[in-house]
Amino acid sequence: MNAHVKSGDLIGIRPVLITPGHVGQTLGVFVSREIKRPGWRRPTNAREIAQQRWIELVAQYGGDAAFSTGDFV
Repeated sequence: MNAHVKSGDLIGIRPVLITPGHVGQTLGVFVSREIKRPGWRRPTNAREIAQQRWIELVAQYGGDAAFSTGDFV
């Protein structure tokens, strides 16, 4: 499994306030960041492609996952 899907470097829960339908309950959103060096652009090797699969899996279930380079555009 580890060769096919790799979780991000940083994992956490972000509190999100849901309004009227949830009567003000605060729910957590799963958060995952895979840290890459500044200037990194896209997955090219097997490890990075497996990390991309993790990001897609988290997003499929409503989580917030991405690669992060610290570059801001």
